[in-house]
Amino acid sequence: MRKPSLLERLRHWFNPLHLFCRLRECGLSEPKARRVGAAWEWIYSRPRVALLVALTTGLVLLCCTVAAHAGHDHPEHWYRSVWRVNAEIFTINAGVSVGGGDGH
Repeated sequence: MRKPSLLERLRHWFNPLHLFCRLRECGLSEPKARRVGAAWEWIYSRPRVALLVALTTGLVLLCCTVAAHAGHDHPEHWYRSVWRVNAEIFTINAGVSVGGGDGH
């Protein structure tokens, strides 16, 4: 028997029924595994959606990897500092009077 090609192995691993069985083996209840399998089957049967999901997942993983290598193990701290700076700029700009000072 010949060894399956990479494409054949990928088709097997990404098959919705295979995913359902692996989720059941991991201990997920049958109704939840069935819902996840049905959602995956919907994505799997639509190549454009599957491509979009794959690209989005790849982009998220790439961003997480880059952030981890850059030392942003906790990006919420970085986001908080960015929002704080923007809030201070907004507060400063909101306090500036545009009119002539006499209320008009």
